[in-house]
Amino acid sequence: MHFEVFRGMSIEVRPPLSNLSAIVGRCLSDQHLGSVLRGAATAFIIHVGAAVAGYLCQIILARWLGAFEFGIYTFAIAWLMLLSMPATFGLPATTMRFVSEYLVAGKWPELRGLLRVGWIVTLVAGIAFSAVSIGIVYVFIDGMAEYHRWPLTIALAAIPLGALVKLKSEAARAFGWVGLAYVPSQLGHPILLIIAIFALTKFQVGTSATAMLLATISVFLVVVIWQEVILRCRLDDRFFMDKALYEIKLWMGVSVPLMLAGVSSIIMTQADVILIGVFLDPQQVAYYSATAKTATLVTFVFQSIITLAVPKFGELHARDSREELQRLLSSLIHWIFWPALVAALTLILFGHWILLLFGPGFETAYLPLVILVMGQTIHAAVGPVLGLLSMTGHQKLCAQVFAVSAATNVILNACLISVAGITGAAIATATSLVLWNLWLLIVVIRKVGVNPSLLVPALVR
Repeated sequence: MHFEVFRGMSIEVRPPLSNLSAIVGRCLSDQHLGSVLRGAATAFIIHVGAAVAGYLCQIILARWLGAFEFGIYTFAIAWLMLLSMPATFGLPATTMRFVSEYLVAGKWPELRGLLRVGWIVTLVAGIAFSAVSIGIVYVFIDGMAEYHRWPLTIALAAIPLGALVKLKSEAARAFGWVGLAYVPSQLGHPILLIIAIFALTKFQVGTSATAMLLATISVFLVVVIWQEVILRCRLDDRFFMDKALYEIKLWMGVSVPLMLAGVSSIIMTQADVILIGVFLDPQQVAYYSATAKTATLVTFVFQSIITLAVPKFGELHARDSREELQRLLSSLIHWIFWPALVAALTLILFGHWILLLFGPGFETAYLPLVILVMGQTIHAAVGPVLGLLSMTGHQKLCAQVFAVSAATNVILNACLISVAGITGAAIATATSLVLWNLWLLIVVIRKVGVNPSLLVPALVR
């Protein structure tokens, strides 16, 4: 059923869930969705393995370190994740944007230049960010708890490696190399960390956040080397034939807004942990971190599919195929939302016992878990708004929305943590997540002319 709302645009009411077989049939018959799902099958298997390995790694870490040291470790890693993002200068997303374009056009010199610039800029910027950050830590060392000093210093030293891992993963994604994109960084990383834990135990190094962070740096180094070797082996011979060409102005014009969006996005995911570490003791950081990692299980199917779909968004947009893009999105949302809903209900029903896997005391964070799960469920229902905007040339708008949302997140966390502890942090984070998703959804509908969400009817020509 269609209702006209704007000139040349109408509303299509989607079929009810009772017609699930028809939905599935329509989804599978779509050629674009078919190519996404074929790729997503591999990505899904890797994501499942990565989710299991990553979650198991966090459980082992929490039990091995204990809540106090685990909280210190998590606080330091949150800073590493936060500062690794600006160190990339938005080049991972820029690489994703231009690689497919250059491959289709056969622009091998430009492709070579893009990858070379990405490597050099990320490495130099990462080292600079690391040095400045460590310097700041020691300037304000008197105002910092003693137990945070060395762990935080070690984590900040790993900023260049964290940035390079992100760059290489996105480059592999852009080429469509699913295994290289995810196996080293998402599957190999937690497995190597688990091996490191058993090695530290065997050699009786001691259960400290400092020792674990040194092991984490080693793992990052192994992952970077792993990615670089495989990437160079898989590049087409044409990549090395011609002299590199550099479209610096074009790349920077895209990367800077994407960097701002990326920084704002990572603030959304790490500000709660960092501010809890500032205002509360490490045990509370540990409890909340376990809760936050558990809540993200809601969207792991979402991520496995969308990571493969994002290049397809750019392709269809470049061809001005809005109707095809809308059909793809209308089908994708069902593969995204319903698994997320099942995961959310499972976590709400069994979350208390799941948190006990991390150790005694972690079950006290059940209420924050429920709040964060609700936020993640709405996130899934909105659909891939960020990927759509970044692949359709609206990165500046995306950056503006993220900047406001990130500022809101920080303010809400700072206010609510002091009042309600980690429950306040969950309320602040979930609220911010919902607000920026709904805001970006409005932007997508108005600027791109499609609707990826289940929350409002689909827009078609």
